[in-house]
Amino acid sequence: MISKLKITTALAGLVLVAGVVLTPMTAFAQSSPNIGLRTNRINHLKERVEKMDKADDQLMSLSAKLQDKINTLANQGKDVTSLQNLLSDMKSKLADASTQYEKAKGLLNTIQSADSNFKDEISQIRTDVKAGAQDLKAARSDRKQIRQGLQALR
Repeated sequence: MISKLKITTALAGLVLVAGVVLTPMTAFAQSSPNIGLRTNRINHLKERVEKMDKADDQLMSLSAKLQDKINTLANQGKDVTSLQNLLSDMKSKLADASTQYEKAKGLLNTIQSADSNFKDEISQIRTDVKAGAQDLKAARSDRKQIRQGLQALR
């Protein structure tokens, strides 16, 4: 695609292509469709991992608040065994998701620092993100059940 564009100026290591100034590395990356596509895929995966990791952190923070509410009800003499079991399951799923995201982050750092093709690693990152997303979904389901249980006990 870039080969169809007319390179109008090359000064001091910069290339002007269709009115956009590109550094030599950016010009090279855009001149090779595979490198640009790979970069886009890696950036997309990185964004997904960061987004899911943030959601995991938020749910962990919420689990502490839910634990406080469960403890308050337990101190009032109410049976919170099922809620405590759900919260434990929620925390377990969040820990699993966190592990998956940390593993994906490590692989992303490896890929970004090297120039060769990492099809297997990208596939593994996708698998880790998918597994982490399933864990987060299960944790959200547990959170919903805990909230419903808390409302029923009040």
